[in-house]
Amino acid sequence: MVPGTTANVVATNGVEGMPLLLTTPLTGWFGCAGERGTGLAVLLELVERFADRPLLVLATTGHELLYEGVRRWVAERSLGVSAIVHVGADLATEVHGEGGVRALATSRVAFCGRSTAAAGVGRALEPGGWAFREDPAAWLGEGEVWSGFDVPLLSLTGAGPWFHTREDTPAVSTSPQSLATVADALADAVVAFDDAARG
Repeated sequence: MVPGTTANVVATNGVEGMPLLLTTPLTGWFGCAGERGTGLAVLLELVERFADRPLLVLATTGHELLYEGVRRWVAERSLGVSAIVHVGADLATEVHGEGGVRALATSRVAFCGRSTAAAGVGRALEPGGWAFREDPAAWLGEGEVWSGFDVPLLSLTGAGPWFHTREDTPAVSTSPQSLATVADALADAVVAFDDAARG
C-alpha cells in the first residue's frame, strides 16, 4: 500500500424538492470493468432518465478500505433525501456458457427495504435477472452503510466470475445488450420505488 489522496464526487441537478440519492462506488481492484464500470454506466443513464426529478448523485471512493469514502461522507452531514438507490458491484456482469453464449450473472442480488413498493420493485427488476430480497436482515457492500438510515433503500450488488481479477475487462465482463437490459429494468424499478417514497 502507498499513501494517496482521493475524493468523493457529489452533484445535484437543481430540481427543487427532496432529492432521490443515486450512489455508486468509484473504486475497485485493477480495471474493474464489470465490478465498477457497469454500475457507473447505468448510474449515468439513470441520471439522464430522471433529470426531471430532484437528484443527489454521489460516487464514493475508498470502497476497498471498508467503505471509507461513504462512511466519511455520511458522518459529515445530515441526510435529507426521499430514498436511496445504491448501485453496487457487478451490476451488468455476464457469465460465459458453452459455445460462447453469454448471459447476465446469476450471482447478483437486489435488496429493498422500508418501501411500500417492494413488490412492484421486485417485478420491475425481473428482466435484469437479480435475485430479490425484501427487508433483508443483513445488507451487502455499501448497502450496509445506507441501511442505517430510516429511509427507503434499494441496493444492488453482486460478484461476477472476474470479480477482483485482472481479467475484469469490458470485452470479457459485459456487453451493450446486458447494460441496456439492466438499465431499463432498474429505471422501471426506480420509478416505482421513488414514486412510493414521495407518497
